[in-house]
Amino acid sequence: MIAAATAVHALALLGGLAVALAALELLAARHAWRADGVFAWATMRGRLATSPAPVRALLDATLDDRGFTALLAGLVGGGLALAWVPHPALACAVAVLQLGVSVRFGGSFNGGSDAMLLVVVIGVALARAVSAPLGLGYVAAQLVLSYGIAGIVKLRVRGWRDGTALAQLLTAPPYRVAPCVLRLIGRRHVALAASWLVITLECGFPAALVAPELAIALLVGAGAFHVGNALVLGLNRFVWAWLAAYPALLYWVR
Repeated sequence: MIAAATAVHALALLGGLAVALAALELLAARHAWRADGVFAWATMRGRLATSPAPVRALLDATLDDRGFTALLAGLVGGGLALAWVPHPALACAVAVLQLGVSVRFGGSFNGGSDAMLLVVVIGVALARAVSAPLGLGYVAAQLVLSYGIAGIVKLRVRGWRDGTALAQLLTAPPYRVAPCVLRLIGRRHVALAASWLVITLECGFPAALVAPELAIALLVGAGAFHVGNALVLGLNRFVWAWLAAYPALLYWVR
């Protein structure tokens, strides 16, 4: 549907903005990972006790308070420049720095959005260092799998099939859901319909590979799903992380 060069530029533009935004949010949440925070490096580094001494020394130098602040600043600058500096070295550097965020927290700090951001920047690096179709294909495959697998997992859980899991999710302590939404989802038929809408969208997403029209419809539906999650649950990073991957799928749908 779109040319390879256009898709790679869009991937770099949207992915770079998403990376920069995520880094700025982490800088704003510095209280959580500084020396006296719950994610202090002195605590998090314990899982690396069996790593080789040179590796531990490198990580100590780059992931403590000062080093991690510099890493995040690099992600902000690198992310904003990603679309406008086509040299593969920048894309590779941003991918390494984004990987550093995951290493710092022992995985994704903000769930799947961090993982998808890493997928996108690796895709940009592959597209610029090796070939555009390869990088775009990698991102498109991960995008389709992210939805399809999530749908299959939900389909296998009875709580998602009967709507109770969705109601429990919205009342979980980490989220501050508006009372009107809680009242609405408290109605069994609404929770059931919403649950099956999500399951159907996710399980059916691989059909986007069949035809351009299906791809556009499913991407619009998935995008609306992420915007809804941002408005209801505050999961704003998911909007930008997944939106950044959409150009890759639009390239591969013929």
